[in-house]
Amino acid sequence: MAARNRMLRAAAALLAFAAAAWPLPPAAAQDARTSASLQELVDQAEAGQTVRIPAGEYAGPVVVDKPLRLLAEDGARLVHHGPEPALRITADGVEVRGLIVEDAERRDAGTILVEADNVRLAELTIRTASRAVRMVGADGGEILDNAIEWAGGNVPVSRRGNGIDLYDSHRNRIAGNTVSDMHDGIYVEGGDGNVVEHNRVERSRYGIHLMYTGQTVVRDNSGSQNITGIMAMTSHGAEVTGNVFVKQHENVHSQGILLFDVRDSLFADNIVEGNRVGFYVEESHGNRITGNEIRQNYIGVQILSSAGNLIERNVFAGNVADAEAVDSAGNEVRENYWDAFAGLDADGDGRSDLPNPVNPFFLKLTGAVPAFQLFFGSPGMAFLEGLYASGREAWLEDAAPLMEPPETAGDDPDGRRPSDAAAGALGLTLLAAAVLNIWYWGLRRS
Repeated sequence: MAARNRMLRAAAALLAFAAAAWPLPPAAAQDARTSASLQELVDQAEAGQTVRIPAGEYAGPVVVDKPLRLLAEDGARLVHHGPEPALRITADGVEVRGLIVEDAERRDAGTILVEADNVRLAELTIRTASRAVRMVGADGGEILDNAIEWAGGNVPVSRRGNGIDLYDSHRNRIAGNTVSDMHDGIYVEGGDGNVVEHNRVERSRYGIHLMYTGQTVVRDNSGSQNITGIMAMTSHGAEVTGNVFVKQHENVHSQGILLFDVRDSLFADNIVEGNRVGFYVEESHGNRITGNEIRQNYIGVQILSSAGNLIERNVFAGNVADAEAVDSAGNEVRENYWDAFAGLDADGDGRSDLPNPVNPFFLKLTGAVPAFQLFFGSPGMAFLEGLYASGREAWLEDAAPLMEPPETAGDDPDGRRPSDAAAGALGLTLLAAAVLNIWYWGLRRS
């Protein structure tokens, strides 16, 4: 009897071992790993703990109300349908990394709502029919290396949500994100000291939109096929540098960089190419626009009702019309390179001794009769432009345009080029000879 009991116990132990070692079917294994909801994982964790989210599909909404690090494995997805945000963060010091978030509902609060400080959202993939990330009263956070795309169907851009949306939030860093097919790619309203860098925005309304902001840094971002690359409105103290926005021509009002009511800001070393308007400046004062490459736009720079701005050492190349200014006589324009201007440098200092007044005739004419754009560059148009001198005191005029683009003109440490000096001397000689010739033949005929 004892031997029989020992045999039964051994058989039971063997069966238990086999059951534990035998692999579950794939579906059962996934169900076992995701049997707890994401909200339950959050609720069970202690403040300051790291929570690892296994691969699988989780249902929203989720509220994080304690400082946690949520690290998602590959394939962890938060899928949400409902009126609340898919993920809401109300505690300071939260980090969420690597999660895929899919949200098919349209709502004002957005897919991810952040209402706390020092929050980090990193390496997320967000497919949304709403605003992707909305930060309200959230300071000191980081939005890093996320991929955001519209998933709300074929609706007009005006009815889509913003990719990253900051309201009354300060000193945040938004970096390395890609945003496509949203309303505004990155929208910042009412915040100071935010940094927006190394992002890419495509096929949206405004790539980057600043509204009522102060001391915002926008650098090394890029984008294409938006309506406007960078829109700065009612902002001050901004630094907009090193950005590249090309082919903003999806709308008749498309611009590379637009300033409206912007004060005391720097726009430097940006590239705006292939847009309808490279730089558009309206009711803006005290700004410095320098070192930018403004290429192959319909209008290089357009200035309306603005004064006290400094426009220097920019490259204007391949634009249909380099510049237009209306009610903007008080700006300082100097040492820019204009590829359509043939200057005269007699002293070889790299700057033309003749100013470059930018004639607005073509823009005024085609504004009244758009069909005349067909005659751009024709001899007749050039002749008529030469006769036009109305309101010349209000024209944009570069008092000392560069003879070569700044990147090559600056190679000479002494600021003088023998070849330029020789060309200048030859030009003056030819001019003097022409004057003497006219004077001589005039005397002969008299």
